[in-house]
Amino acid sequence: EANDAFWVGNWDTDVALVSRSGATLSTISAAAHGLGGMYGSAYDKYSTGGPYLWLFDQGLGAGFPQLLHQIDLSSNTPTGVTYDVTT
Repeated sequence: EANDAFWVGNWDTDVALVSRSGATLSTISAAAHGLGGMYGSAYDKYSTGGPYLWLFDQGLGAGFPQLLHQIDLSSNTPTGVTYDVTT
């Protein structure tokens, strides 16, 4: 939010913070997040210890598990916190 930019990525790619002018401001590498069915994200400035980026991951199999993964934006790494959206 402070950067006036967008987090973009798809499926199993790096996730990049891109400014309105198209400059890449930050990157979360695919190797760091480790997700293979990523589709959607949300910026979280409200949770204690944040800001965080939440990434939705469909998983590699037949649609399960369906998880939200929390990414620490100060280190661009997963925190290990997940939520199963199917339960």
